[in-house]
Amino acid sequence: MIFVIHNDQRFERVKNLKEQSKYANIGDFGIQKAIFTSSPKAGISQAHRSVVAKAKEQAWPYVVIMEDDIKFTDKDSFMLFMNMITLCPDEVDILLGGLYTTSQLDNYKGMPFFKQVDNVSGFHCYCVFQKAYDRFLEAPDNYHIDKWATGSKLGNLLTLTCYPFLAIQQDDFYSDNKKQVKNYSHLLKKYELFESKKLSKVK
Repeated sequence: MIFVIHNDQRFERVKNLKEQSKYANIGDFGIQKAIFTSSPKAGISQAHRSVVAKAKEQAWPYVVIMEDDIKFTDKDSFMLFMNMITLCPDEVDILLGGLYTTSQLDNYKGMPFFKQVDNVSGFHCYCVFQKAYDRFLEAPDNYHIDKWATGSKLGNLLTLTCYPFLAIQQDDFYSDNKKQVKNYSHLLKKYELFESKKLSKVK
């Protein structure tokens, strides 16, 4: 029930996937090959929807999807993400491990470590729950899949993020979506990132 969208033609992404899967102890996962079309956003959307289509066909209760430029903030981050899935309220459609931009970052029903978000950029680590499969698969090719699915005025899927964030993206990787090397660190300065050593200092 874990899939990574992977472009095996990019050496740095092959290397990163091996390193991060070992670092975070991910275990077994499936590979969804990156899809390339004349429109990068269409190819990305189709790859993500392909994974959800598999999950629907197999009647999985949820599916975890990651991209191959993922970077976990701590060696325990993946384990915590999987635990957060089990704690997620039944009404939630999507749970994120982190994000880059959102029009909303609000407390959700007083639950610690969850924030409600809207119109998100960042589908590098997330979980889609079974009840949301059909709506997710309605996403059109002409929208960014993350913004469409999480946008209250578009896909309108109830989306929470783990907070502090458990997963971000590696800097200085070539983005086939943007057709350039990207660095996302400046977008994270206003957010908190999970580190277990910080928790150990809390009394």
